[in-house]
Amino acid sequence: MAVFACAGKSLRVGESAPLTDKAGKVFGTRYQLADKSERLVIDEDQNGVPEKQYIFADEVLTSSEHFYPDGKIRVRTMYLRGNANRSEVYRPDGSLQGVAYHNGQDGVDAVDLPGKKRRVEFLRTR
Repeated sequence: MAVFACAGKSLRVGESAPLTDKAGKVFGTRYQLADKSERLVIDEDQNGVPEKQYIFADEVLTSSEHFYPDGKIRVRTMYLRGNANRSEVYRPDGSLQGVAYHNGQDGVDAVDLPGKKRRVEFLRTR
């Protein structure tokens, strides 16, 4: 994942500022949600439809979302102490396709497939 920096500009709650790359090109917006909570919306082509969104609390990533080109959510990942904990994958129609449960290290422990009413668990052989 990319590292985000906002040129050291501190914002007050409710304010926003553009995210720019080293060349000065705007690729998203930073929103200050609370004193130690912010949301970064990545919109590379600046068409008003975000590609990604990240939420930080106390400078630790708490959730990320990736979107389809029409703006509907594709993947939502929740983090626990900065490590991926649970990812929800959605179909283009908005229905839930599956849920992956991360082990906090290097992989996934289980996947729920609601459409098939099944859960697949992975065993570690190392």
